[in-house]
Amino acid sequence: MQGWAARYGEAEDTSCSFNPSAKEFSLNIAIRSQLVTDAYGYNEMILSAWPQNKPLDIPLQAWFYTHNALGSVFDPVVSGQFLQRDFVKQTGHFRPLLRLRIGAAQPFSYDPQEQFLVEDEAFPFID
Repeated sequence: MQGWAARYGEAEDTSCSFNPSAKEFSLNIAIRSQLVTDAYGYNEMILSAWPQNKPLDIPLQAWFYTHNALGSVFDPVVSGQFLQRDFVKQTGHFRPLLRLRIGAAQPFSYDPQEQFLVEDEAFPFID
């Protein structure tokens, strides 16, 4: 974290994304918990490209959201449920929607009430 702070400390919004490793993800969480401001509410994760029309090859096991940034009119739970619904329609497989709280001791949480679940449709919700 000290190396990142020495390079980007005065201009923290110019830092590029981190590598997709557990170490870099933990570093990202540690840094974001120390930021004085996060005016843009960035929470991006950048992945390598994958082949078109092969959604089960996407290396994601969950959708995640954070609080609305800068008074966004978009509801992050509704947006996440849209992704869940579309993924189920395309693949028949469920991916949970998780809340991400940067800097929290347990950064990810699962709330059953926030999930897109349809009782009258037969989908294999557990992979």
